[in-house]
Amino acid sequence: MDKRILVDSDLQKGHMLILVLDQSNFPVHSALWLFDEERDSWRLLFASEEVGGA
Repeated sequence: MDKRILVDSDLQKGHMLILVLDQSNFPVHSALWLFDEERDSWRLLFASEEVGGA
């Protein structure tokens, strides 16, 4: 099963987003890239105390 490669430009955009969130004092405790097989694409996920879960 061939999966799309997570390219450097996506990694850099994710890094920039994390920097902007950090500069905005939005607490991001962790982040990860996850491949969504149904959508055949990568997703950047964050964990933060500011966002409540179900």
